Amino acid sequence: MKKLLKVSIGIPMITILTACGTQGELDPVEEQQGEQASVPSFEVEDENEEIEEEAPEYEDVITEPMKEQSEQSDIKEIMVHVEGESELREAQFHRSDYHYGVYILDGFTFTSEEPQRDVIVSTYDEEYFTRIITHSGEVSPSDIKQNLLDNTDAKLDEVQNQIEGADFVLREEYLDENGKMTVIYHAVKSYEDDRVLQFTVFLPVREPIEGIAPSMWSMLNTIEW
Repeated sequence: MKKLLKVSIGIPMITILTACGTQGELDPVEEQQGEQASVPSFEVEDENEEIEEEAPEYEDVITEPMKEQSEQSDIKEIMVHVEGESELREAQFHRSDYHYGVYILDGFTFTSEEPQRDVIVSTYDEEYFTRIITHSGEVSPSDIKQNLLDNTDAKLDEVQNQIEGADFVLREEYLDENGKMTVIYHAVKSYEDDRVLQFTVFLPVREPIEGIAPSMWSMLNTIEW
């Protein structure tokens, strides 16, 4: 084997064309301001021998981490039971400041009302709404029920309705000074980890109640942590 010839070149800018027998190109060496750029040395063998080139170094590419995906879908269809028929309607996911999630149907809004309270309101008629109160684990459903019974003069009847898994539901009829009736449901539901939610559902008795009431029950049934 012939003796290797070591060549060192130092000029401001050199464009190295593709060597015989290799693929790819070498990037041009740019001139640095105020000083001469140096070109790395190569060991050259016979013209039949391949020239070994040092692979260029690249800076690490910094990418932003992927955002954590929500455990819930932003929009999904929920079942609403209206006048003996069932239909799927699209609902938007909302996260309460008190950490539970709920799906809200078109025609309703979900907002915070005051500390520990959220409200679902019909955009068709704001007199149809549900207030949701978040209780700590120190308050039991039986305590809430007894407090309701002790602090109202209205007649409260215990009933069954479509809030799945409710600890209790009390029905109240309220007649205003104009003789207009509003049915109020007081309900409490316990969740895992000693979480307790209290629902007060206000449903004026007039034509829209047939569509709004089932929608309220369907939305409340989507609540979970």
